[in-house]
Amino acid sequence: MSPVSFIKLMFEKIGIDSEYYDNTNLFYYSESIDELETINNFLSNLHETDTLLTSEVNIGSDVTEKFLKYAGLAEDFSNLSKLVTTWDNKFLAFNNSKLFLFQILRDKIYLQSLFVPGIEKIEFAYIFKSGNILFCDNKNAYYSHDNLLTYHISNVLDIDGKKYLANEHSNFFSLVIDGRQIINDKEIRVWGNYTNYGAWQPGVSRSEQVQVWYTIDEGKTIKSAYKFGETNPKLIYRHIHAVNLCPWDNTFWVQTGDGLNECHWIQGKYNWEEDSWSWDVKASGDQMSYSKSTGFVFHENYVFWSDDSSEPKNHGIWKTPYSNLVSKKIDTNLFEKVLSTDKEIGWFIGNNEGFMLASQYFKSEDNKYKIFITDNGGLNWRIINTAFQVINIHPPNTFGNILGNYFINQDTFEAVHFWDWTPSIFINSYLEKDKISKK
Repeated sequence: MSPVSFIKLMFEKIGIDSEYYDNTNLFYYSESIDELETINNFLSNLHETDTLLTSEVNIGSDVTEKFLKYAGLAEDFSNLSKLVTTWDNKFLAFNNSKLFLFQILRDKIYLQSLFVPGIEKIEFAYIFKSGNILFCDNKNAYYSHDNLLTYHISNVLDIDGKKYLANEHSNFFSLVIDGRQIINDKEIRVWGNYTNYGAWQPGVSRSEQVQVWYTIDEGKTIKSAYKFGETNPKLIYRHIHAVNLCPWDNTFWVQTGDGLNECHWIQGKYNWEEDSWSWDVKASGDQMSYSKSTGFVFHENYVFWSDDSSEPKNHGIWKTPYSNLVSKKIDTNLFEKVLSTDKEIGWFIGNNEGFMLASQYFKSEDNKYKIFITDNGGLNWRIINTAFQVINIHPPNTFGNILGNYFINQDTFEAVHFWDWTPSIFINSYLEKDKISKK
């Protein structure tokens, strides 16, 4: 039964005319996916909770019946189209200075909401394994360690250990979302700041304010791990494309762009005892080089990366033995292309089990936006057309939901910084449609 058919059936059962519910704001831009797709995914998730730990503490109120009857759909549940992150069985949405935390547990949906006055947009959000939450607007970071009953402002420290003075740009926004970063059973969160510092113009507006951020206390304190122009080795750059954890040696790989001498692969190692970082530049290049990448994935002793260079012959997904990446001098003869595309790849996520998902930055020559997915370590790829460019792709949560957002303002390049203002989508819709079309 389609979502629309299900809704009509529910309306008939509870005697409510569907015209009373205005859903036009949901997925306005979702031309090629089902209506109310997020709602439909929630219904499916309710039947997949048997495998979850039953010792988990419930959050908020049990709103399952309200959800099933679609009461108040234009109120709390419509905010499902404003999801900013999802991890495990939790979903965090933001709309009109209010946060909504949905949790699916033992065939129930629990909801907790919190008014956050003065916060107009969310530029970074993360839910730790413990359930604690970190979220940031343009200038400040905040944390909640009580399932969104309360929130507090984080203590943000600059590279010199002093209080960080936020600039006017996207201080905490992150382009590529890495999976969980757990080392010796301790969770750390490391991410890089992506910003264009004003109007998007190639070769214009550089800054030395972009940071690699990290927190080891789940958002209470956020520190700078690397600040370009100040931390040794000193490098020039425009912004950070991705920060990915290698599970084999617990090192973090920072990738930057965009112009001449601004594209770097930097390996970072965190010292837990001393709360300090060491950094090693493994490769540097320009906008035409291999090192203009937007995500690393580590699988079967190989590192895979997405190409964002301006060199057409490089476009696609590449891999090389990890031993080559960490050698004193990288041998490009050991680079192997596993997927060719006709445009740059802007987002690339995956895991060490062989799952990888990439999103193309521009329309292909057939005038279509595309995503690429593999479940077997790049041996086979599915190519799927999307309504708009898919950005801010999350790793799959407990239910296999892959959250993304539409980049709906390709002409001005601004929407990528305001991803919470655009409709959230579950990329699974495209994957399921693709399976059906091939049967």
